[in-house]
Amino acid sequence: QHRASLEALGFTIVDCPTSDKKEALDKKVLVDVAIYAAAGGQRPRSVVLAASDGDYAYLLSRCRQLGVHCVNVRGERSAHPALAVASDTQFSWERDVLLLTP
Repeated sequence: QHRASLEALGFTIVDCPTSDKKEALDKKVLVDVAIYAAAGGQRPRSVVLAASDGDYAYLLSRCRQLGVHCVNVRGERSAHPALAVASDTQFSWERDVLLLTP
């Protein structure tokens, strides 16, 4: 249901299935985002990363240098502070997506 709604709004959803290894997922995300960002083009480009891991801050920072608008959807309690600096826009998974109140 949510996937179809996002696709109807023009989002491209990229699934990263892994063999239960965290690093495999991280590497797939890094490669996919880097290729997208480096492809350039005239149209506005955005990356929406749903993660709280500070290891992605460098990736978002470099994408911003290439003119890609970076959005981070992160967990309230677990988000690394570097993601706030590296993102253009931030959303809380709990507050903004799930609409939970504290």
